[in-house]
Amino acid sequence: MTRAVFFVLFFCSCSISSVAQNEWSPDKSFEIAENFRKKAKTDSAVFYYSQAAESFERSGEIGKWLDCYNQLGIIYTRQDSYVQAKKYLEAALATLQKRNVPANLTAATTFISLGVLYAAEKKYTLSIQYHFQSLAIRRGILGENAADVATSYGNIGNVYLAMNQADSAVFFHQKARAIREKLFGEKGGEVMQSYTHHGHSYKAQKNYPIALSFYEKALANKILQRGEAHKETARFYTNLSELYYLMGKTERGAYYKSLSEKAINE
Repeated sequence: MTRAVFFVLFFCSCSISSVAQNEWSPDKSFEIAENFRKKAKTDSAVFYYSQAAESFERSGEIGKWLDCYNQLGIIYTRQDSYVQAKKYLEAALATLQKRNVPANLTAATTFISLGVLYAAEKKYTLSIQYHFQSLAIRRGILGENAADVATSYGNIGNVYLAMNQADSAVFFHQKARAIREKLFGEKGGEVMQSYTHHGHSYKAQKNYPIALSFYEKALANKILQRGEAHKETARFYTNLSELYYLMGKTERGAYYKSLSEKAINE
């Protein structure tokens, strides 16, 4: 009697497990991966994105498969694992080209992710090419005044800055800033990013007074966001410190350097 009961219980347990596995959809795996990504638990995110990608590929859901590969490429790029990042992003690109996938926002993400990857590898010509492809798609679908369009302009500005083309960097960061101010106001976190990059670009031009005004705006926004003595505020003090030293204003440079050190040690 006991053995019979055990068999029934074991059978039921296996049946429930099988049902659970059968009901475990790739969309659920993708959702779990997204949650882990947002919590910065990248190993778990990679596992679930990979699991979802395999299922999407088997079922022929190429758009969703591309989403997974884009995210895997982005994660590995942020980890400086460029070989792995390239494996996923170039596979996504090859699929876009082979299947003649229409220009959509998923394709734009593939292009911009390749742009970021190649910029990290200092392959700036390739980077610019992919960033402009992403920008064209985003402008065509979203219009000019969209946050993703501003991101594309900002990324292009950063690549030009890395190429020591400060005039072009200023031009594209100006376009990104104008959109972000319109969308988020002058106190938004996204605008703070534009102020910082604008400051870097004018600094590269040796236009120090204008660079100073943008660094000060960025610092004011960061203080509103995090406070004066937060570790994240330290680099904003450092930007001002380094600029004041370049301007020959050593006392002001030393002042902001001390604020940066204090914020780091808080």
